Amino acid sequence: MGLFLNSGCSNTGDEIVVTTEQELQEAAKRSEAVVFVNDIIHINETIEITETVTIRGSGAITVSDDHRHFAIQPEGHLTLRDSITLTRAEDYTNHGGGIFIHGGTLTMYGGRIYNNAALRGGGVLITLDDYTLGTFEMRGGEISGNTAEIAGGGVFVELGIAELRHGQISSNTASGHGGVYAHPRGGILTIGTNMRIFDNTPINTHDQESTSLFMRLITPDLYRFAAVVIIVLIGVLVSSKWQKRKQLQPGVNRLDTLDDVLRETQAQAKVNGKSEMTLDEINDIISEVRQESRGE
Repeated sequence: MGLFLNSGCSNTGDEIVVTTEQELQEAAKRSEAVVFVNDIIHINETIEITETVTIRGSGAITVSDDHRHFAIQPEGHLTLRDSITLTRAEDYTNHGGGIFIHGGTLTMYGGRIYNNAALRGGGVLITLDDYTLGTFEMRGGEISGNTAEIAGGGVFVELGIAELRHGQISSNTASGHGGVYAHPRGGILTIGTNMRIFDNTPINTHDQESTSLFMRLITPDLYRFAAVVIIVLIGVLVSSKWQKRKQLQPGVNRLDTLDDVLRETQAQAKVNGKSEMTLDEINDIISEVRQESRGE
């Protein structure tokens, strides 16, 4: 086990300095433990959080291959403090590249979730386990440089609650909603005035850049792009039906110009020395126009 500290932090429970994956795995199982990571620890298995644990320090926790850093179960509560960094879950092909909140709770007062990747929620994904909603409270720290194939490069709130009060979410990317995305059928999202969300690709309504409505519409967001395609298809369909109606009534447009034809003919008659047209001449013109309109 790692080195136990007798004093220093005001939190209750054991205070432990860890330097290896095994020590970190064991410390995470201790209720109310305060774990200090001041070195770089590479882990080969996801750490399951089933207790109340705080991880802090100036070090980093790195992973590779097809797994994430932490999975927080319903009874688990993980708190990040100081400048601890979770990074390089770059080959992960599931959800929640940095942290997967599976009915548990994550609180960030500090730390950095950086340069991770996943299918959804490159940095953090919040969802439920059976009947317990996952919760995420951000009061500090940074989520940046993460990538998602679908949506929520930084944070994806699927079935849970996210309260973003303070901190920074920036430079994340995804096919849709690069920074933060809350699913409309189960994601509850609150963003405080001190929260900074910017420079994510593509942007969405949560980003704070002063970007025009036009630029937001043309941003290559997968969901917005689908909506634009649907609107265009509806427009094409309506236009096509209108054109068919015009073709079924070919005489309407031509007959609407009958007055113009008569005025032009009257003017031509005056040029030819006639003061007015006879009734038979007018009827002949009307018949000619109608035949042209019917395609006869």
